[in-house]
Amino acid sequence: MKKIRVEIVTTVHNRRELTLQCLRSLRRIDRTGLDVHVIIVDDGSTDGTAEAVRAEFPAVEIVAGDGNLWYTGGINRALAAALKHDPKYILAINDDEVFDEKFLRLMVETAEKNPRSVVGAVLLLWDTPHRVFQVAPRWD
Repeated sequence: MKKIRVEIVTTVHNRRELTLQCLRSLRRIDRTGLDVHVIIVDDGSTDGTAEAVRAEFPAVEIVAGDGNLWYTGGINRALAAALKHDPKYILAINDDEVFDEKFLRLMVETAEKNPRSVVGAVLLLWDTPHRVFQVAPRWD
């Protein structure tokens, strides 16, 4: 059975430790049936973010920015890089997130059951994990 190609993209600037924490949580997710590739746009970090990511996560694709992309420009550049890999799905994330081990499989399963959909996740805060912080709306 062919695996479903998923590109995970984010953009970062001078948040080395948060970015590494995020990537560590992605490293432990369930990838059953999925071919997952991660792309980070490093928008001119001066704190060694790109070097640290290369050292610990050599499979992560790093796209360089000059420090003037900000979030929207960085995500647009990451999306353009992701499309070159011909994925079925692209997931845009923030680099300060920590993920549940089953999140990606559940999101892909939801998208597969709901063609032509946009799928979002429930966000929780560390200090109040019993309360929903943010949830995406359902669109028809």
